Amino acid sequence: MRLLRDKGLLVYVVPASWMVLEEFAPLRAFLAREGSLEVHYLGRAFPGLKVRATVLRFRKGKRGLRLYEEGRLLLEDAFWRGEMVRFPDPLALGLEREGVPLGQLFHLRFAARSPEVRSHPLTQKAPGPGLVPVLTGRNLLPGRIDYETPYSGLYFPQAEVHRLKRFYAFPRLVVGHTRHYRVVAAWDGRAYPWREEFHLLPKEGVRVDWEGVVAYLNGPMAQAYYRGLYREVVPHLTRAMLERFPLPKDLVLTAP
Repeated sequence: MRLLRDKGLLVYVVPASWMVLEEFAPLRAFLAREGSLEVHYLGRAFPGLKVRATVLRFRKGKRGLRLYEEGRLLLEDAFWRGEMVRFPDPLALGLEREGVPLGQLFHLRFAARSPEVRSHPLTQKAPGPGLVPVLTGRNLLPGRIDYETPYSGLYFPQAEVHRLKRFYAFPRLVVGHTRHYRVVAAWDGRAYPWREEFHLLPKEGVRVDWEGVVAYLNGPMAQAYYRGLYREVVPHLTRAMLERFPLPKDLVLTAP
């Protein structure tokens, strides 16, 4: 891009993940500063590859963003400054306007990752008295948790789970991180140790209808919201996506 003259054009094919992932925020800000951008979302354009693709048409020296899908202009933002590039789905945007974002209601935590679990001195590789399985995404099912199947092959003392992550000591909402373009959530009432996944703990003063929240996040409206705004740009939820995810106000009993 530095080689372009004023109003020069660069056309580039890149994976679509740059549109939403936080690690690409500096790139999006750079693009917004340096010129105008047309984003043509192609989806799964290359047979045999899972990657979703975009074609970028960057014009140096101008400003603004345009988003296209199948040749149709979906979004035009003359004041784009590098924010996430989302699809302007009317249903999803309506849910955001009317709902309460999860980030306003919950502390979002991410579970211990595999190396952290494996290297902990209390982690065991065989079951024993007082030990429970370390759960993984495979134990997380829509609306329920499989506490019995030891998919991780690892065990941890139930009474010491706080030594792996402090928040493991509390019951909490678990939301799947990588579930291939859908939302999966369940309530962990037993406060088990986990490897991976998002864990949501209510902020001070927050009370919600937990049964209703779990049903909503696994239901058709939440799936329509997720797919409407993000299509299949990335196969996993990010913290930024989850923070903005709206809950219907009737599920929020008290808020901070």
